[in-house]
Amino acid sequence: KIRSQYDPKKGRRVRSSIEAIEDRMLEHGECEQVVAYLRQRALHFEAQYQAGLEKQEVMEGAWMDYLWIAMLTYGGMRIREIYQMEYRGQRLYYDESDNCYWCKLFPAEHKTSGDRAYPLFPGPLQAQLTADFTHFWQNVRPNWPHQFVFYQRGTSQNRFINRGKPIIERPSHIIRRIMFNASRELFGEDKAKAMTPHDFRRSSATWFAHYGHIEDVSIFAQLHGHSVNMLLDL
Repeated sequence: KIRSQYDPKKGRRVRSSIEAIEDRMLEHGECEQVVAYLRQRALHFEAQYQAGLEKQEVMEGAWMDYLWIAMLTYGGMRIREIYQMEYRGQRLYYDESDNCYWCKLFPAEHKTSGDRAYPLFPGPLQAQLTADFTHFWQNVRPNWPHQFVFYQRGTSQNRFINRGKPIIERPSHIIRRIMFNASRELFGEDKAKAMTPHDFRRSSATWFAHYGHIEDVSIFAQLHGHSVNMLLDL
């Protein structure tokens, strides 16, 4: 069986076998372990930074690694919706009545018709992930002259000039690197997997089809940007 997937390097959709896709994917439970590992890594580097033992940009990068993979694991959003996320107005806002963040996209910003609105981090870890997101925004992220949540890192000398600027290219290679390094650390060299952002959409849809509650199907469909039928067919 063959499925197509967008390749940012080639600028078009390419075809891959189901076997090739499955070979580079982790189970959803393993992705959850990666999220927990990345959270501890972010907290460790923050403690090291506060003790004067680590650079600020290393700590920031660890927090972005954690939040990116958490959003992909528990939300299944498109990677473009993550790196173009802005904290302003009705685009991304905190709803005190729900104790969570909501993200709203307009028709020109996604593939389906009409507005899309969905909560960040749906599921049992919503409270923890919401608190961590708030901590990143208020205490870790520098006060850049823009409202994008995530930004270019630029840790080497020749790239540092771009640090803090909005991300303009899909960071798919960064996601693959984060997942490969984290899964190698957790599961060993032979089980290291370089998952793509789109792999997470398949993983989260499969998880929901097996373990989700039918009353939540519309929320997960909004997160994926698909109709309910398309979500269950991923």
